[in-house]
Amino acid sequence: MVELILYVATLALLLSSIFSVYQLYLRSQIKNNVIQEVEQQGAQVMQVLTQTIRNSENVNSPNAENSSDTLSLNVVDTAKDPTVISVSDGTIYIKEGTEAPVALTSPKINAGSVMFSNLSTGSEYSVITITYTLNFNSNSDRNEYNFERNFYGSAGLRH
Repeated sequence: MVELILYVATLALLLSSIFSVYQLYLRSQIKNNVIQEVEQQGAQVMQVLTQTIRNSENVNSPNAENSSDTLSLNVVDTAKDPTVISVSDGTIYIKEGTEAPVALTSPKINAGSVMFSNLSTGSEYSVITITYTLNFNSNSDRNEYNFERNFYGSAGLRH
């Protein structure tokens, strides 16, 4: 009888340990997925923004040596003129010409602190710096769902 109790106690301890390790594994998987989602969308948004700036003819706003949370560009294709990049309700949008705005970030991601700075000093060549913060949009207080990253970039107009 004592041996049976000892075996049951050992089995319970072993199962408890396995369950704890499995929970840690699941939490790390969730955290990795959250980080990957933020990183991937941040890189994609930066690529779209820098490419759009490079292919523009000039900057409508912000004016030289100013900053704004909205970027307006004069682009080569008149159907897409002006191209406006802005943030609304935690989503970064691009609006080309008269088309409806298109979200660059998914509802899973919350964008904040978006800033475009026009570093030109009045010359024809403009350089725009881009900064924004992305975090995972979750109502959970669990650490696995909390991740925030700042993104920085710059692009110069080619035209």
